[in-house]
Order: sequence, then C-alpha cells, then structure tokens
Amino acid sequence: MESLTFFKILMLQKKLSNKDVAKELGVSEVSVKDWIDGKKNIPYKRLDELKKVLEIDNPDLLSEKMRLPTPEEMGLVGDTSVENVITEKKTEQIIWQPVGSDLRNFYSSILSEKVSSPPVSTKDMRLEPVREEVELIESGFVSVWGVQDGNNYMTFNKFQRIQKGDIVMFYSAQKFIAYGTIVGKIISEDLSMELWKSHDFKNIYIIKDVRPMDEEYSEWTKQIYGKASRSLQGLRILDEEKSKHCLKILGQI
Repeated sequence: MESLTFFKILMLQKKLSNKDVAKELGVSEVSVKDWIDGKKNIPYKRLDELKKVLEIDNPDLLSEKMRLPTPEEMGLVGDTSVENVITEKKTEQIIWQPVGSDLRNFYSSILSEKVSSPPVSTKDMRLEPVREEVELIESGFVSVWGVQDGNNYMTFNKFQRIQKGDIVMFYSAQKFIAYGTIVGKIISEDLSMELWKSHDFKNIYIIKDVRPMDEEYSEWTKQIYGKASRSLQGLRILDEEKSKHCLKILGQI
C-alpha cells in the first residue's frame, strides 16, 4: 500500500516542487527527493530551514508516513455506498501524547491519582456518539483526553487520523507514564470546559484499559528512531513500522 511522507504531503498542499525546496535550501533536487521519499534522513542542520520554508513547528516529523486509502476504501471501485466507506489498517497505530509536567489534568481525566481508576462514567450523555463502544466496558468508567485544533489545524488533522483500537502512550517530564487503548472520539466543548476549564480541548478521544508505566522517553526513542531524544513537543502518530516496533515492546503483538 502506498504511503506518503508528511514532507511530500506538505509540498503538495503548498504547491512546492523539488526544485523550489532545493533552491530555498541550497541543496540538490536529488537530496530533496530522497528526503521526501523517506530514502534518507533529513540532516539535522536542515530542519530549522525547513520550518521556515514549510511554515511548520515540528520538522522532526517530516519523515513520518501516512498510508493512502485504496480506491476500494474510498468507495471509488465496487458497489460501496459512501456511508459505509471505512479505512482499514494493517496494525494499530501508536500515538505519543504529551500531558504536561503539571499532572493535575492527567489525573482529572486519565487516571485518578488516589484510586487508580478512570474518572469519567460511561453513562455520561456527552459520550453518546460512542455509546455502543463504551457500553461494552465492564468497569463503567473511561479515560478521556482532549487536544486543540493547533496552528493551521495541524493537531486536528492528526486527531482525525486516530481510530478505534489505536494505542496511546502518555508522556510527561521525559518519561512515558501510562498507556491505553482508544475506543472512540467525540467533539465536546462542554466536556472540555468541565475537565480542563477551556473550550479549546474539544477534540476528545476516549480510552480504556489505562495502565501506569514508568519508562524513560529517551530509551524508547533510541529503540524506535535509532537515536535518543528527551523532549516530545506535540501529539505524534507513529508510522506502521514504528508502531509495530512499539507494540512488540509493549507486548501487544
């Protein structure tokens, strides 16, 4: 199945050619092609330059890939109604989600500090869009996390890619502190205001089976990316290969 790097997708959106980018950076078109095809890593010294050229905040994600839907999945081939078109995934995606160094929001919506249980009742009427999924949860409680739209709707576009069955790992203070399984998504300004005192975090995903963990982020990045990093700046969705690697480490596959 064909995939495109975020670099290539951004170039298409901005109508930039390989030649345009090469000219801005003072490099060859061959180098740019290797970067956008994911054949070679983007040199660290070029990342800041690409931030300006592409008008983005997190250039370290440019090599991540997004799988393109097939004609069948888009409903363009076969007798498929638009309403029934869904995107099938070969494996669950791994999502890395920073929650800040002040863990009060984490404890209020992910895992209660005192009782180590999810804080939101499955009977909450604001969960109606995912009623079928949450009714199957025996404990009667779920965890939730909300994200902002982000600059140019960048974070919202990532939110749109999150699907049922994906695994989210929560990051704080250079460590992964918990992980769980996503069961669905809602958009609720009301719930956002109640939990986080702002309407901005209305893009909410619902999580079950949250388990505490205490592992160094740098060790994970060393295993997944081949080099250690200590800081996670924003919501990150790993590509299929990296997700499979994470799932093996977590013992999910």
